[in-house]
Amino acid sequence: MALGSGRVALVVGDAVGHGVPAAGAMSRLRGAMRSSALRDPSPAAVLAALDAFAAQMEDVEGASVFYGVLDAGTGEFAYAAAGHPPPLVVGPDGRTNFLPVPPRPPLGSLPDVATTVTRHVLEQGATLVLFSNGAVAGPAADASDALDRLAEVAVEVLATPGVLETEGPTEPAAAIAEGVRSPEGWLDDVAVLVAHRRDDTQDPLQIELTADPAALPGVRRRLSTWLTALGMGEQDRVGVMVAVGRRARTPPSTPTAVPSPGRCR
Repeated sequence: MALGSGRVALVVGDAVGHGVPAAGAMSRLRGAMRSSALRDPSPAAVLAALDAFAAQMEDVEGASVFYGVLDAGTGEFAYAAAGHPPPLVVGPDGRTNFLPVPPRPPLGSLPDVATTVTRHVLEQGATLVLFSNGAVAGPAADASDALDRLAEVAVEVLATPGVLETEGPTEPAAAIAEGVRSPEGWLDDVAVLVAHRRDDTQDPLQIELTADPAALPGVRRRLSTWLTALGMGEQDRVGVMVAVGRRARTPPSTPTAVPSPGRCR
């Protein structure tokens, strides 16, 4: 969920049960999360709101959730969880670790539960992998074996050439979910969310040109190239280019405006 100012909320939850009833419960929980995050996106505030909501809804009570806010510019990641497994971090060198998550009961289980917010700086080139309980449910000898298997699969998937490109050959979250499936299939509903912080930074785009309509195609080409290098998807690129194109075509409405071509930046 985009929060503005370069921040994004990363959320994964898991309702009790599976199938259509669990999907319905999670849909209501997702709506409550969005509503509370619009008012105050901090992890402590959102989990407190979800706790209160879950306590009033029998099919949502006992659900687990992981909620974090990532600042894409600095890599700062503030997060909290309620009865949910810890997210995986895959470093740019392929090393893995699971973020520490202070113990906390699932949503609506106990009244007035304190929420501990933890902070982590996601380095450039690192990848966050969030997942539901179903991704680590299976015949593994213990929970640590299932987590180790998830880490192995994530490293293998993320090492695939081009997998983290905007229009890469494979969708990494789907590939990780498929990779942890046991021969007997998934024993529970599975959700995987992947967030990658680019290992490079993009310089601001500055264009200086003659203020003439004939220059607009060049502006569009340079803007498209720059947005693509940022990793922006096609739909978002088109939206930005349309907005910039309209603004560039609109003449200034100041008293000093002149109809003859000049220079603009």
